[in-house]
Formats: sequence, structure tokens, C-alpha cells
Amino acid sequence: MKKIAVLMLCVSLSILSFSCVQGINLEMYVSQLRLNAYVYSSSDYTLTVFEEETETPYLLDGYVGKIEKVIIVRLENYKTSLDGASVKLNYNGKELRGDFTYNPVNSKYTTTIAVDGHLQKNELLVTLISGGNETELTLVRVTEGSVDVKKVLSAVSKYASSYVQNALDAGGIEVHVRVIPSENENYYYVCIVDTSGNQKAFLVDGKTAKILAEK
Repeated sequence: MKKIAVLMLCVSLSILSFSCVQGINLEMYVSQLRLNAYVYSSSDYTLTVFEEETETPYLLDGYVGKIEKVIIVRLENYKTSLDGASVKLNYNGKELRGDFTYNPVNSKYTTTIAVDGHLQKNELLVTLISGGNETELTLVRVTEGSVDVKKVLSAVSKYASSYVQNALDAGGIEVHVRVIPSENENYYYVCIVDTSGNQKAFLVDGKTAKILAEK
């Protein structure tokens, strides 16, 4: 009987040790997943379309809510005034349109549109509407070739294993993942939120899954 108890203890310790090395699987806790980005950039403005799966309503409460597919269109670095700006596009065979909302804090215009599914294309045609004028733009997918998000989550889980485990023991977590396109490089922003609203964020290299910074 004593031998069996010792054996069970050894097995338990082995499993615990393996779990610590491998890290906790964060995929089941993801409440925001922003992977693909299409970008048009000129001297007048930059227009970006993000494909995202996100909880609705969007809450930083440590729990994963109902997940919906959306596209987020962001307009920034504009040099001229915008009059009632909006966008329209044909997305998966459907005509979509969204009106921009201005954020005075970051000086960006954004609109969020619900979709049925996401694209797997290298280009996206978007029509920008402002002041009664329509301008058709070709946005290029800039996130092609980035490291798989599973590797990103695995890297964060291993790097912050103690924090993740403590947060889970205290009540639970939710994970937010956003791709950050930057010229010829891509990065990932990964934020872990616990049930008290505390946040721990990581910047991850999009090619190597190396943790570059934490906050």
C-alpha cells in the first residue's frame, strides 16, 4: 500500500512538472482574437481593416463571453478634414457599410461591422466615402507569414506560467490577442485579464514568438 502511495505521488509530481514546462493552454480563454490586417497607406491617410473574433459585449472582466466575428476599419494619419466619413466594401459576397466614429484621444476614426466569416485573400477592395466623394482603395494583407497564434500563446503561457496559474486559482482569466502590423515586421499584443480586472500584457515577435516586452 505504501509503495502504491509513493508511486501515485511520483506520477502526480511528474504531471505537475510537465504542466509547468509546457505551460497552460490559453486557447480556451481567448476572448479577442485579431489576426489578419489589410492596409492601404498614402501621404494623405492610412486605412486598415482588421479581421477579429471578439466577445460581445466587450468586457475586461476575466470571463469569456459570446464570441462574434467582426471587421474593424481604422482610419488614421489623415492630412485633410473628413466630412461624415464612412466605408463600404464587398465582403464574402455581401455589401457592407459602416460609419466612422472619431476618437479624440488617439485621433483615429473607427467602425466595427459584424460579418459571417473571414477572408483568405491577399487584397481587399474598400471604398472610402467622405464629403460626398467616393475613393476606391486596394488594401494589401500584411500579416501573411506571421507565426501561428498557437505558438504565440504557448510562448506567453510558458513565460508567465506562475502568473497564469495564480490568476486561474483566484477565479479565472480571459486572453486578448491582437496582431500589430509594422512595416515589414509583425508583432502580437497578448493581454491576460483576471476576474479582478488586473491586466498583464506582452509584446511578442511575429516571426520567432519571442517575448520582447511585458507590462
